[in-house]
Amino acid sequence: MASKIFAEMLAKVDPETTQYVKKNVAISYQVRDILDNHPSINSQKALAEALGKEPSEISKWLSGLHNIGLENITKMEVALGQDIILTDEQAREKYGKASKESYREFQTIHCAGKADQSDLAGEVVKKREIFLNHTDQEEKGISELAY
Repeated sequence: MASKIFAEMLAKVDPETTQYVKKNVAISYQVRDILDNHPSINSQKALAEALGKEPSEISKWLSGLHNIGLENITKMEVALGQDIILTDEQAREKYGKASKESYREFQTIHCAGKADQSDLAGEVVKKREIFLNHTDQEEKGISELAY
């Protein structure tokens, strides 16, 4: 029953909101991945210091639900010395012809507001994999799982 209600609620979400959330989550994961591999700015706190911001503001930005804004994304790119967002042209220049092997996979799981998978007894959960431009992860595609 709960999965039917969740499906009905999801169907009511407009496409712009869905795309907005997907993009914000993808950007958030991209920044977190850069922080995991950056030699000096390797935490949200260090990023906040580099940008002259409060750590709580960076936490909001990376929640995946906050509108970071292009200006702040650009400031992060400059501070981190890496692109977070690439246009098609920039990606072609930097990586040549894109292949699925040149993307890193990030997973988001939609779970009807449940705290964790143990609360999902019998409910259908969609698992989506978001691919961002990186070279060290193999392609796994998009799948749906039932828990």
